[in-house]
Amino acid sequence: MQRELRRCHDHLVSIGTGVSLFGIWTVVRVIMNVILERQQFFEEIQASESEIPMDTRMLMAITLIIIAVLCLMILGIHLYIGMSARAEGLGSKKRTGYLIATGVFILLYGVGIVSEILQYQTCFQGITDAVATVFIDMTMLVTLIELMYNAVRARKITAQLAEQG
Repeated sequence: MQRELRRCHDHLVSIGTGVSLFGIWTVVRVIMNVILERQQFFEEIQASESEIPMDTRMLMAITLIIIAVLCLMILGIHLYIGMSARAEGLGSKKRTGYLIATGVFILLYGVGIVSEILQYQTCFQGITDAVATVFIDMTMLVTLIELMYNAVRARKITAQLAEQG
């Protein structure tokens, strides 16, 4: 039992690190998309200017601020989940909030993958883009499921060991 518990804790540490790094990657990917597709981005903003009576620069600034806030939220949630999993794996305080956030992310990634597949024509420019994106999202989904499994398993083993004395 002790060996299984150590294995679960080791998995939590490594998976937590991966989730944190994936959060950083997600922010980098969003920033790269904004930079690389800035021409299309600016055209979309100029097209929406006729619908929203606002200066183009102001609309662009508001859009960039919204993107930045969303990136920070995504990064914050990934870091919270990852660092909490690492802390639990290293024997620190056990939190339940990160497991709830993990469950919500599992649900969101699952729905996102299904919608990406169903909306293939509008989401992606080509098959390689689609395969890469879906593969990365599925990898993250499996990682989050594994994190949840190891956290629950470690808590059950800990409870069993406490009962045995």
